[in-house]
Amino acid sequence: MHSSPPTVNGLQLILKHHLAVHYMVPIEIFEAVIDQASDDTTSLRHLSLACHAFLSRARYHLFSAVVLQTVQRVQAYSEFLGSHPWAGPLVRKLVHSSFIPMSPSHPTARMLDAIPLHLLSYLPNLITWEIGMAGIKSRSEVGAWLSCRDTTLSNYRGLSCNVRNMELAYVHFEDVSDFVELVSAFPAVQNVTCSYITIKSSMEAAQHGSETNRCDRSMQIKSLRVTTTVDIRAIQYLLDSSRTTVDNFSFTFQSLQSDEYFGRLETLVRPLSQLSSLGFVIPSGGISWDDDVGEGFLRDIGFATRIIKTVNSVGAQAMRVDFNPDPVASLGCRLSSGPQSLDVCAALEEALLTFPRPRVLAHDAVYARRTGRVEFWSATIKRAFPRLSERGFISFPESHSGTPDTAGHEATVKCLTASLDGRRVVTASNDGTIIVWNPEGGTASQEWFAHRRGVRALALSPDSQRLVSTGGRDDTLTVWDVSNGVRQAGVIEGHTESVTSCAWSPNGALIGSASADGTVRVWDAQTFEQRDLFEYPWPVDFLEHLRFSPDSRFLSWANRPLRKRGCMIWSPLSGEPAKGLFSESIGDGVHVNALSFDSESRRIAVAYAHGRAHTENVVRLWDVATGALLAQMAGHEMMLMDVSFSPDGRSVLSTSCDATAKIWDAEDGREIACLDILEFSMPAARFSPDGRYVATTSWGGAVQLWRTDDGSSVMGSNLVTVAM
Repeated sequence: MHSSPPTVNGLQLILKHHLAVHYMVPIEIFEAVIDQASDDTTSLRHLSLACHAFLSRARYHLFSAVVLQTVQRVQAYSEFLGSHPWAGPLVRKLVHSSFIPMSPSHPTARMLDAIPLHLLSYLPNLITWEIGMAGIKSRSEVGAWLSCRDTTLSNYRGLSCNVRNMELAYVHFEDVSDFVELVSAFPAVQNVTCSYITIKSSMEAAQHGSETNRCDRSMQIKSLRVTTTVDIRAIQYLLDSSRTTVDNFSFTFQSLQSDEYFGRLETLVRPLSQLSSLGFVIPSGGISWDDDVGEGFLRDIGFATRIIKTVNSVGAQAMRVDFNPDPVASLGCRLSSGPQSLDVCAALEEALLTFPRPRVLAHDAVYARRTGRVEFWSATIKRAFPRLSERGFISFPESHSGTPDTAGHEATVKCLTASLDGRRVVTASNDGTIIVWNPEGGTASQEWFAHRRGVRALALSPDSQRLVSTGGRDDTLTVWDVSNGVRQAGVIEGHTESVTSCAWSPNGALIGSASADGTVRVWDAQTFEQRDLFEYPWPVDFLEHLRFSPDSRFLSWANRPLRKRGCMIWSPLSGEPAKGLFSESIGDGVHVNALSFDSESRRIAVAYAHGRAHTENVVRLWDVATGALLAQMAGHEMMLMDVSFSPDGRSVLSTSCDATAKIWDAEDGREIACLDILEFSMPAARFSPDGRYVATTSWGGAVQLWRTDDGSSVMGSNLVTVAM
């Protein structure tokens, strides 16, 4: 029911009521409300129009910070200030990021083109000034080199006496003297932030002859923050010109910085007589197991330690090191990379403890997938800095405490397995962690850091009380007891190169492993002693998809790329030689993406895949005892992804990148049904225990359930994480 519009008398009463409220509440209360909306332009606009008494306060916030992103907007804003003289004095912060493109005829831009002098003349109360060459941030275009030649910088000095804060970002300078001229034009600046500052000329400031005297202009900088990719010559001028005034210096390490760069930085910091606080930001990068990334991280810690020792002689009080991982798992993995990382951290800890106020901070990524991850990794981080931790000098600020806690790993999930009774699901990830899940509630019952280079393979024992895993380039396997908490039960040694796959026999007696050393080994699951060995007589590239048959008698695997014995069947402990599953119809460039035994261990289905030739994407059925080819199933138009038998062994299920799953007759290879999801590809599919249904997944996160008798879809849902 809609209310009728108010009458004239009603409007008078409403107005009278609002005026009464206005006179009853002090204007300071309304101004406080307006201040709370200072970062919301729409709200400020509405408030400025609501009441004349609100106008001045709303205007203050609307015009106190101005962002100009194009040359046209700079010109338009200058014209606006000329016709509205009340607006200029309100401006306290100017963000000027006008992009000036480079052209063959104009490779450089004059200072007056980038920062129009007449614009500054309208801003007598400007305190903060930021300049950035917009467009360079996206790397889509290269901006012109900024040149200060032929510019009367004395005019800038006369107009910049109130500017206290300066930020330079994504600015190209013709040579170092141009940078010097720009910064020295603002002699009252006290706080400077620099990022992505490049200088075209390779000449040093002292090589400019008559221009050398320009580098001698002193500044009064108190706080200098250097974030990302700043030419060392720019830092040299800023520190040399403010040796007696800089009391706070913060520096962010980058992988591209050379030993010479850090040597010069160390020399520049040493004479800062008034320095009271020094901070370093050391990114640990994303989760990567590239040796160069890990070595670069440890190198940065080493350079920070050297500079900290240099600063100690000056008498600084506060020393802060910020680890800025993305995500925090990468920091935990880096600090767990072995004795070398512990030695480097010990040296840093020793240097920090010489200061009255040392501090180490470990942040999580702002967009981290899970909250509370810093808490999980804190034990690892504290172990790297035990004395700092004991004295309470390590902090773990949460940067996204309001984010709902979402269960999951912090990197790609590489392994997934479920217990036979369905009461446990185990996943492992590139972040080096293993999680044991309760599938009923989707909660993690156990979680631990297992391998510093990520988990590569794992297998669960039949009673689900233990599991075996291997990680990264490890040539060993680790057995974990998960019956009551998590305990390392043993380490299996014997391979000479990285382990690529592992399996636990269904009877629980054996553990199988395949390695890049060209061997497949079988171990006693209780004593961890080697029981049998298969070794290729020729070099192999990669061994994968290691599987025990349901009766535990046979072990199968594949090597990539395929050779004449690309898929193997072996009966360990029997003394019989391994058999190669090979057919002349298998072409070059084909590899095995999946294999599956039937429930009676009589047949094995193998999914052969080819990236370009769709006729090579074939499922082949082999006799386990003889190695004979029994049937071929062709029909997918793109690469095969998965294959499995139905519980009764009468059907075979395959999935493909062509976004279909097919059900085949296991006797004659005839296609029975095609399940088409019409979008994305199907990485995996499984029969239900009674064989009446098939569940499929897609890269888009969709899970669908199908009937096997007619291929119709029963239901579908979109999930982020799926365990098949």
